[in-house]
Amino acid sequence: MDTCKILERLIAVDIDSEKRFRHAAGDVERANFEHFLNQQAEQRHRFVRELQAVQEGLGFKSTDSGTLAGFIDREALDLSVAMSKGDTGVLEWCRRDDEEIIGEYEKALDEKPPAELRNLIERQLHDIRAAVITESDVLRLFGGPHS
Repeated sequence: MDTCKILERLIAVDIDSEKRFRHAAGDVERANFEHFLNQQAEQRHRFVRELQAVQEGLGFKSTDSGTLAGFIDREALDLSVAMSKGDTGVLEWCRRDDEEIIGEYEKALDEKPPAELRNLIERQLHDIRAAVITESDVLRLFGGPHS
């Protein structure tokens, strides 16, 4: 995969992730969950802008859309909430999403991107992994997705 394709893919998954977190923040009742989810959405928005800056610096046209799969996944969250999985179910959904995004970032690193992009990907990946740890800790504290 070339640098342009790496950037396009990571931008698309981060746009999807930002939208998922914003959507999820609107579906939870606990204010602390809502705050955390909105923070994650802002972080993903920042990731998109950072990746787009690299993309534009390399002379590629900036992309600004997510994926169809991301849209379908957000709709699935509404169904999940409707099935009474509650706040922790929403958080579990976000944690699983983050684990999938980690896979996308790891694939991007396997493609041996240029050093500047590699450093950015590694930093963003570190932040996503930290979010997964926080999500997992909160889920343990509240007893999992069915509490």
